Amino acid sequence: MMARHGSIVLIFTLALGLSSIARAEAPLDSGWSENPYFTSQTWNFSTDQTNPIPDEYQNPQTPILKVGTSHNPVHFDVDPDEGTRQGCWGFEGPIDPKLKPEPLLQFDIPNTPGTELVKKIWFQMSLDVHMDDPWEQFFLKALSVDNMTFYDYELVDFSFSDDEDDHFAEVTVEFQLDHQPAEEAICFWALLNEGDWVLFDRVKIETQCFAVPEPTSMALLAMLGLGLILRKRK
Repeated sequence: MMARHGSIVLIFTLALGLSSIARAEAPLDSGWSENPYFTSQTWNFSTDQTNPIPDEYQNPQTPILKVGTSHNPVHFDVDPDEGTRQGCWGFEGPIDPKLKPEPLLQFDIPNTPGTELVKKIWFQMSLDVHMDDPWEQFFLKALSVDNMTFYDYELVDFSFSDDEDDHFAEVTVEFQLDHQPAEEAICFWALLNEGDWVLFDRVKIETQCFAVPEPTSMALLAMLGLGLILRKRK
């Protein structure tokens, strides 16, 4: 299972259409810890439990991970590729999300809901792959359970370790939701062909909220901005 055929650095480089990707350390966190609505949760996949709570978390409620058992995942105490990582979940193709819609991994983050708040989610995943085009074969979404709406991500950082024996990539993305739901689910699907595989080593999720400006405040800011523009023109 999970024999390597080529470098993960080369796979992602070609998929991104780049000539090269420099090895560098990924960002350690979101930098949002001073936000009053800040939460943090990290799964290191240290056990083979398929519904574990985070190994570390700062959240008044309890997040949970759901491992997609319908896809026959395999837990490794040490990664079977280079043995540089401890605690991994592995999935091997063929897997077609149209036939089995259960995510490979689903992270449920409970909240105290607030419709007057905007939610930002910082999501970082360590993974190792063998496939032709990860960016076309991976599907990552944030789901608000309040309105059952999916939200897309923006790529923040893409890094490889300075250790050339470590084949894992660190992918960091952000989501923005237009409200603070009672719970959001971060869902990861993959279309894996015969011979494709993916290993997950660690996932860290941090969140923050900020208030939506009142319409009157927005109007006042617009008027102030217009006033400054007119003053400059005089």
